[in-house]
Amino acid sequence: MAFCSNCGSELKEGEKFCTNCGKAVSTEERTQKPINYTENNTVKKPKKKKKVWKIILIIFLLLVISAGAYIYHEMNEDFPKDIGKEKTTDIEIGGIVFPMSEAYEFADSNASGGQSYKTKGGRSYMLFESTDLDIPEGFDIADKDLEAKIYEAIKSNADAILTSPKEVSTDDMNIDSLKCWSKAYEGTYEGINAHMKYVATYNSYSKKFVAVTIVTASSYADKAMARYDRMLNTAKVNKSVSSSAEGVSVDLKDLLDSYEEFMDEYIEFMKKYKSNSTDVASMLGDYTEIMQKYTDFATKISNLNTSNMSPADYAYYMEVTTRIYKKLAEIE
Repeated sequence: MAFCSNCGSELKEGEKFCTNCGKAVSTEERTQKPINYTENNTVKKPKKKKKVWKIILIIFLLLVISAGAYIYHEMNEDFPKDIGKEKTTDIEIGGIVFPMSEAYEFADSNASGGQSYKTKGGRSYMLFESTDLDIPEGFDIADKDLEAKIYEAIKSNADAILTSPKEVSTDDMNIDSLKCWSKAYEGTYEGINAHMKYVATYNSYSKKFVAVTIVTASSYADKAMARYDRMLNTAKVNKSVSSSAEGVSVDLKDLLDSYEEFMDEYIEFMKKYKSNSTDVASMLGDYTEIMQKYTDFATKISNLNTSNMSPADYAYYMEVTTRIYKKLAEIE
């Protein structure tokens, strides 16, 4: 079969001119071989379409099952243990020691010494803030004007964290006999229904205003709030607070303070031991005892994992060990 190269009309065999446009048909066009349509050239009948909706349904069910498994897994990630079986780790903020649930892990810190903690699934956050506030002696901390300003600041905080926060009722609280100001709100956080509670107090021992905020997905509010309330109700004021140890875990601080105290004793002994060569024999028993203590402390310090320390913990660790190394240089 041939076609006119000018207008595309079909040319009958032997025609010298196109009957449609009149163009002369070239020899090549007249001699074009017809296409032989074999079985392979024929258009096959399309196969019956599979029932796509069944595939979609299977995929949908798989996604639902996967999502369900993910949610269940994440829920266990947030609170894997019953509250009564959880361990706690003491953290110190503004001179107040808070027993933090093991369900929460350190997340971040800021330049002002504030710290944040979150559950592994990320559905609950606790924020700790501490600000210097030297209230004059004799000033009534329950002053109505001061209280109004604090509640105004709490509301501003809620507006900054939640979308359309609505105040809900909450219990009055005290932290180790310190007066507290507290408010609770419901709203949305990044599109998720959320519950927020804010508790603030003034620690007259450290002269710091301390605030603890919790933000949690509403579906986890019961579990999160149980841990938050327990932490605040069992928190203790450190009446011998040291400003250089702000935000440091109590266990770590106790270890480092004990280590430094011992190293002072060790350095004094070694100075005496080296300078009094005539009495070495009588000091041998003391030397054996103090070297055993030295070995014990060296093991404890070397076992500390500095890579997992919070910024406050690491800063205090460096502060203490640097002081010790400088003192050790005196007996080298």
